[in-house]
Amino acid sequence: MVIVCPATFNTIAKSALGIADSYAHGVICEAIGARTPTLVVPMINDKLWHHPALAGHLSQLATAGVQFIDPTSGGPDVAAVPSGTGDAVVSGFDPEWVLARLTKHTSQPD
Repeated sequence: MVIVCPATFNTIAKSALGIADSYAHGVICEAIGARTPTLVVPMINDKLWHHPALAGHLSQLATAGVQFIDPTSGGPDVAAVPSGTGDAVVSGFDPEWVLARLTKHTSQPD
């Protein structure tokens, strides 16, 4: 499994478009192409969240099998992070949310 945390607006866009111009983006793109389970925690502020391209990028990644975790709730329905609250979101993020998904994934038969 590949975990992308936090996933920025730039990382989401490059991953959806297959732009592998750095080692990290290359790993993500290869994982998606190989159908390796990929878990993404988008941390995108509300200004960028409303960019018209983002919804399409998230949808494209979901269609490719990428799973998401909301950084504020741990749930699968992701939402914008209010601008200026990054420190609070990071301190409130619980790594157990990711571990729970890993456990769920590894306990399912192939």
